[in-house]
Amino acid sequence: MKIIPNAEEDIERIIIEVWEEDNKVILVKNGDRIAAWFIDTDYDKRAFCISQAFFPDSSAWAKLKRALKSSIDEDKFGVRWKKWTPKLDKIQRRRCQDEKHHLPEDVLKLSDEELLKNLECIEGNHLNNAGLLIAGSKEAIRAHIPYYEWSFRRMRSDTELIATEDGYNNMLTAISRLVELVNIDNPVQTIKEGLFHYEYPVFPIEALREALLNAFSHRDFTKPGPIMVKQFNDRLEISNPGLFIGGVTPKNILHHDPVARNRKLVEILQKTRLVNRSNMGVPRIFKNLLMEGKEPPEYYEDGETVRVVFPATELTVGYRSMIAYLTDKGYDFKVDHLLIIHYLMRHRRMTLQDAQEICYQRPERVMDEIITEMERMEVVKSIGKGRGRFFELTMTAYKMLVQGISYERDKTLDTEAIKVRVLSLLKERPLTNKEISQIGDLTRNQVFKLMSDLRKEGLVECKGHGKSAKWYKI
Repeated sequence: MKIIPNAEEDIERIIIEVWEEDNKVILVKNGDRIAAWFIDTDYDKRAFCISQAFFPDSSAWAKLKRALKSSIDEDKFGVRWKKWTPKLDKIQRRRCQDEKHHLPEDVLKLSDEELLKNLECIEGNHLNNAGLLIAGSKEAIRAHIPYYEWSFRRMRSDTELIATEDGYNNMLTAISRLVELVNIDNPVQTIKEGLFHYEYPVFPIEALREALLNAFSHRDFTKPGPIMVKQFNDRLEISNPGLFIGGVTPKNILHHDPVARNRKLVEILQKTRLVNRSNMGVPRIFKNLLMEGKEPPEYYEDGETVRVVFPATELTVGYRSMIAYLTDKGYDFKVDHLLIIHYLMRHRRMTLQDAQEICYQRPERVMDEIITEMERMEVVKSIGKGRGRFFELTMTAYKMLVQGISYERDKTLDTEAIKVRVLSLLKERPLTNKEISQIGDLTRNQVFKLMSDLRKEGLVECKGHGKSAKWYKI
């Protein structure tokens, strides 16, 4: 048995894991289905003496009554159990969440029915389909939206299950439950920064919530199949029935204008400020992952479903330190900035065409502006001109990032390594002294000595004088 804290609801949820021998899986069940559990308030680790007994499964009280050959005061039983597992009804839970999102006071003071009408969840005297998905009971949802379902699988491998749970709860309850299930096995990395220790889960909670909201609000309710969450040791997968619509693809999803399949549902979620229609959900997922130096999410269309994958990666200490340092200096990082830094952490250089692909098909004009911003931050430096131009991390950024990062280039560039790089570039085009200095972060005197040595070796020659002088490969 496990007690799972739920900060969002300010309660503790008790769950029990049951081994099912026939299917070789662990079933995760709510604590309110436990027939009985007992407490010894003075346990001496030798003999267990029951001092308190609890019977949370109210459906079993009739059997208990017969076994005891006595009567049961169900009100007292219920009160006692509620002290251990208090639950907020769906509307009250929604109010608590709305308060966090700073909804207007006059909205929060409405009665439950008025609140639902304000959110446009009620048409006539009944909940509409969007209202059912937001606040409906399992029975009503199954009766009116038959294809609605969610499933969770904790996987040991692609073919081997560890635990499973399925449900038909409304969206808000389902998302809270799925976050709880993922957090049961969501390792936390503790990083010390100055006098403080910060905890970073492998799968950031905000990114997880955004991905779940996207899956629920954009699924195709005309197609069978559950919203599926699969948790592996090396990744987390969230999939939902229905392909991308309105021109959205896995290659342009980051910057494409928003397209709502279930417009009414999205409008209600927008009013509760859980989602917005300015296409901030997907960028928020990217930013939550990339700000910690984790791998960006991967989007796929598989058959009739959309799938997003979060690779299980730990926070990169050097990367996080650099982001914190530059943020303190007043720089505001865009997702495109973070994608470029993430790429250059693992590659020697990047062309403008690479940058466009990395940033999900950004136009060349926009990429020029983004890279210019990064040059002002002293994170990226430009080498060369025209079609031969490419980009690298500055030495300052490189030194901040080097802790804990595996580079495709050496951590230090000695003179021989710089010579090889210069000669390699000279095979493609001539270089100025300024371009050579940028290749290895060399001073003017260092460039002079380097090129003089190469000239003595008969490998290069210089044509022109002053700033217009260029070096050529012989």
